[in-house]
Amino acid sequence: MKKIVKSICLALTVVTILSACSTAQKQSETTQKTEKTEVSEFKKPVGIYEHFKTAKNELWYRVSEVDKNKEISDIWLVNKGKVKIYSVPDSLKLGDISKMSDKEIIKQLPKWYEQVKQDWITYLKEATYPEEKASLEHLQKSVGKDITSQDLKVNIKTDASGNETISEEFSYLVFEGRNASPQRPLYDYTSFNSVGKATIFDSQYTTFYTYDSNRGTLREYLITRTTNPIVMDPPNTKGVEVD
Repeated sequence: MKKIVKSICLALTVVTILSACSTAQKQSETTQKTEKTEVSEFKKPVGIYEHFKTAKNELWYRVSEVDKNKEISDIWLVNKGKVKIYSVPDSLKLGDISKMSDKEIIKQLPKWYEQVKQDWITYLKEATYPEEKASLEHLQKSVGKDITSQDLKVNIKTDASGNETISEEFSYLVFEGRNASPQRPLYDYTSFNSVGKATIFDSQYTTFYTYDSNRGTLREYLITRTTNPIVMDPPNTKGVEVD
């Protein structure tokens, strides 16, 4: 009888040990999976121009200030390195688009662009200068047509070592208003030397802007809604001019 009891106790002990080992192994596997997931979810910062090359219909906004009541200068639709730059009505504020989904905004872009064209056509009908008449003719021909995609020209300025980017500038063609004629191409510029974060209502933005250390002022924002860590491009980025 004692031998039977000892055998039962020994069997229970073995089962308990095996169960504990199995539990410990499962916990270890779970921990390893969690660690792998956390590592895979961490995204390495990527330069803004490099990010543009892989972006798919991503929206960026050029504004004078990150403020819900400020007008939007224009909206950029970035798709695999190509950019469509849409002019939008002055009545459109950053707070308005912050309450809209990207899908809703993309759907509205052609309508906003048409509204701007029609406003300029009305204004330029009274034009007397040859260049304004040329712009009017071009705008009238472009009614109902989408904006053309274009490549950005990118220039980077580096620090004394030549290894670190201290500012970055995008230049691009503008065919709007008085300068709508392709015979008189006009370039606009967006430059920045700082990167930050901002919130408008429930929208989280990554912001690129210029900080003037002499005046202590901020200006010229290019912003987007994204959770990806985006920074200024390093000097060795393919396709950019340096200094």
